Amino acid sequence: MEERDALKLLYLQKKEEIMSLRSELTRAHQDQTELIERVQQKDELVEHLREEAKMKKAETLGWKQNMDRLASKKDAVRVQLSSVERQLQSVKKENLTQAQKVE
Repeated sequence: MEERDALKLLYLQKKEEIMSLRSELTRAHQDQTELIERVQQKDELVEHLREEAKMKKAETLGWKQNMDRLASKKDAVRVQLSSVERQLQSVKKENLTQAQKVE
C-alpha cells in the first residue's frame, strides 16, 4: 500500500509539474507573439520614416534647385541694373554736355 501511495503522490506531483510547465510555455508563447508584433510595428515605423526621409530629401533638392535658379536670376538682374545705371550716367553726361553747349 505504501508503494502505491508513494507512486500516486509522485504521479500527482508530476501532473502538477506538467501543468505548470504548460502554463509557463503558454506565457512564453504569448510573450514571443507580443515581441514579434512589436518588432513588426517598429519595422513598419522605420519603413514609414525612411519614406518620409526620401520625400524630405526630394523636397530639399527642389528647394535647393529653386534657390540656385533665383540666385542666377538675381545675378542677371544685377548685370542688367548695372548696364542701365551706366546708360543713365552716359545720358546724364550727354545732357550736361549739351546743356553746357547751349549756354
